[in-house]
Amino acid sequence: MMMMMMMMMMMMKNKSRIKKKKKKKKKKKKKKKKKKKKKKKKKPQLISKRSLDSLPALWPSGKTLAQRSGGAWFNPRPSQTKEFKIGISS
Repeated sequence: MMMMMMMMMMMMKNKSRIKKKKKKKKKKKKKKKKKKKKKKKKKPQLISKRSLDSLPALWPSGKTLAQRSGGAWFNPRPSQTKEFKIGISS
């Protein structure tokens, strides 16, 4: 019985004498999020009347009005009249 008590006392002394150092937890650095740049939407350029007149109006065939035959200038097919009022008005 005495031996047991002595052993217990020794164990307790050892435990108190040798204290384990607690490791400090390192704080994780927060990563900074990169801000995404917003893409600017290109606004459609407004074409003035003067620049419109100077530009050759294209027909669906890819030819300008001047390259088309004279009849086509005055009598375009009805499907094309809406598209080319700009070219005809000059």
